[in-house]
Amino acid sequence: MENLNPKICHRLRQLRKERGFTQQQIANVLGINRSTYSYYETGFTSPDIPTLLILVKIFHVTLEEFFQFDANENTEKKNCSTDLQKKEQQIICYYRTLPQTKQSELLEFAEFLAQQNKKERAQDAE
Repeated sequence: MENLNPKICHRLRQLRKERGFTQQQIANVLGINRSTYSYYETGFTSPDIPTLLILVKIFHVTLEEFFQFDANENTEKKNCSTDLQKKEQQIICYYRTLPQTKQSELLEFAEFLAQQNKKERAQDAE
């Protein structure tokens, strides 16, 4: 049986860099040390299945896309985060790992904050 670990670590590094995330950002979302995530990318250890499922959400790929090791390496079509600032990228990481109901709650909260900000700007303009 083929050892997939070298391919997994390469794929993790590839997707993270393509999406413009740092190892620290990914580690924060996973709730692990940056060094632990670094071990995933260097092949020292591999993520368990639940962690892998979170990673594919963060990188916005399906499991099938993740395991297409020999596919051409252009997954840039899904990359919309490289022009974002680090804090914006972090919000996206967290959003992608939430269940759909929590994603909706987060969006509602963001809309609330935007409306509140709009009102404050209007008051300041008076």
